[in-house]
Amino acid sequence: MTSILWDSEFLQDFAEELQKDPTIQFWETDVNGDVMDFKSNHFKKMLNKFFPAMGVRNLQLGTNDKGRPTSTLVFIRGNRCDEIDPPTLKQITLKLFNEYGVIGTQIRNNFYKENVFNKDELGIIPDLDGKRMYRDTALSAKRFFQNGFVEITSNGVSKLKSYDEIPEDMLIWNSCVIPKDYEDTPTKEVLEQQLQSIQVNSIHPETGETIYSSNDRVKLFQEWKDKIENFKGDNPPTHFKDFVRNLSLDEFGEVDENSLNRLEYAIGYLCHIYNPQSQRKYVLLVDRFYDGYSRDTANGGNGKSLLVNTLGTLMNLTIVNGKEIKKDASSFKLAQVNNATEIVHLDDAHSNFDADRMNPLVTGNFHIERKHKDPFSMPAQDAPKIAVTTNHPILGKGHTFKRRQFICEVSHYYRHQDEDYGISLKQLHGFKDFPLPTQLHTEGTDFGWEKEDWNEFYRYVFECIQKYLKNGGLPSGGESEYYMRAKIVEEIGSDEITTYLIDKLCSLELGVEYFCDEIYKELYETFPLEMEDVSTMKMYGWMVEIGKLTKIVVNHKLHGKQDQQRLNEERWERWVSVGLQDWKNKEGRVRNNPKEVPSQQQDRVSVFKLSSLKDLTSMVSKPDFSSNKEDKVTTEPANKVRRRPKKKMVNNEPQPSSLETFFE
Repeated sequence: MTSILWDSEFLQDFAEELQKDPTIQFWETDVNGDVMDFKSNHFKKMLNKFFPAMGVRNLQLGTNDKGRPTSTLVFIRGNRCDEIDPPTLKQITLKLFNEYGVIGTQIRNNFYKENVFNKDELGIIPDLDGKRMYRDTALSAKRFFQNGFVEITSNGVSKLKSYDEIPEDMLIWNSCVIPKDYEDTPTKEVLEQQLQSIQVNSIHPETGETIYSSNDRVKLFQEWKDKIENFKGDNPPTHFKDFVRNLSLDEFGEVDENSLNRLEYAIGYLCHIYNPQSQRKYVLLVDRFYDGYSRDTANGGNGKSLLVNTLGTLMNLTIVNGKEIKKDASSFKLAQVNNATEIVHLDDAHSNFDADRMNPLVTGNFHIERKHKDPFSMPAQDAPKIAVTTNHPILGKGHTFKRRQFICEVSHYYRHQDEDYGISLKQLHGFKDFPLPTQLHTEGTDFGWEKEDWNEFYRYVFECIQKYLKNGGLPSGGESEYYMRAKIVEEIGSDEITTYLIDKLCSLELGVEYFCDEIYKELYETFPLEMEDVSTMKMYGWMVEIGKLTKIVVNHKLHGKQDQQRLNEERWERWVSVGLQDWKNKEGRVRNNPKEVPSQQQDRVSVFKLSSLKDLTSMVSKPDFSSNKEDKVTTEPANKVRRRPKKKMVNNEPQPSSLETFFE
């Protein structure tokens, strides 16, 4: 259990120091040795001398909502630091003077007469006096244990180091110290990886230093080769590593290497407390979707939240109910977050999760509103990492939306094992519970994990941090085709309409001009109830998104925007041929026959052409130098013959489409 910095041992030691050092005594005694009533100068000395000597300082947090600097009280002991509120400070101060005899009692009585323990008065206490809170760097991470700390770099993990190696001006949040001892027990596999690093990179696996001398490299190589040859012991458990691999299984029960890599990068990113502006993202853990996905398919229980919460036994984790973050919410307050928080877990985000509310948290300063305390904005570089778990695709468009996410799709393995065979996650893992951060500090609680399980967990997470550092950040991309389709289904609200539009878009010819109203009319006649409140513009947006899924680009020349063209005589013929002569626009008006109105008064209609990312030649064509300026938007001739491909027939019946059809 993590000890409280202001324990009885500390109070006794400081009471002895008080008796020896009058410079930090803030009270005065009369000729009889009795404590005199406190005056303003006594309180001033107490705030400026006594409390700093005790270890109490003000930590600057950032700025509040009015742009003014804000601070919080912290208690420092050695190189450890904890946040402390005024009531607790008053409590331990009074407790201190219980250790001080008769004079201590008199001092206590004076405190009851005055209200010095208020926020405004305590704000006078000096700042950290040149000390700084520990943060990871771009090239390394440190994780702290009861018996020392380890340093992780792209080259490997160091041996356990002493706290004496921490610089004197550096402070560590006491809550960041894992309440367990760390044991460096490298496996044979790790030793073999280290040997390869020595051979290929000339890097010392424990110090991370480059070995320049060829003789030193030979000696080090031989030393590690001997370690491998003389290695004794059983194979270590792979409890947590197996859990992560099971989260990476595809629909056939095989490990999807891309999914596994992304999960390992996500673990490394979340457990590395360094936040450069260019790399800030939130990790999105979402159910893996399959062909035939419906909005009711995903229902959780797959281990997403368990993964993030288990990391909370290694990192300072704050859990926020993701269902509270909705579009109709008046505000988004992270009241539970404190200065030591390293990961914020937005757990079980609802289907109407407002992703736009995440942008300020991963782009600028990190705004926090805590109960009974001033709101403040944490500087961006000190902000915690964010993980979002959800059973639903998160809606959003645009480059900014996508580049602020790191998507990890999680398999249904654990839910299926439970539903299909009645085998729980605990049973699959040797009847061992996964540790919860809320219970970690409960003495004697190990959740069934043995020492070897904890060592394996730490070792694997450190490997993920190393992997992340070696890559220099999170990889790009990540949305599978199935996830993209699930997002579209969520946006449209109908799997049937989505499938219909996929089929439709894949059936149209490239480079041919089509009317948006033509597609809309078909949809409206097929799904009258679903399309009742849907505009042509909205349907066009669906087509653009489906185009991204099927590798078909809508209106490439216009970067996906709608193309408005005159309904001239040639277009009127096609307009009539597809049955639109009586079709009403949004104002309820039928379009004019162009023969009956001057050319400058001809109606405009929305048209589109398709290009293919699979066939890049469809993306390039000669410029159109025709004299008709009105139609000088596209490059293909408007009168190109349109041929609709026939649907594949089996037993004289049309076959339904699937994702496999257009992925091929």
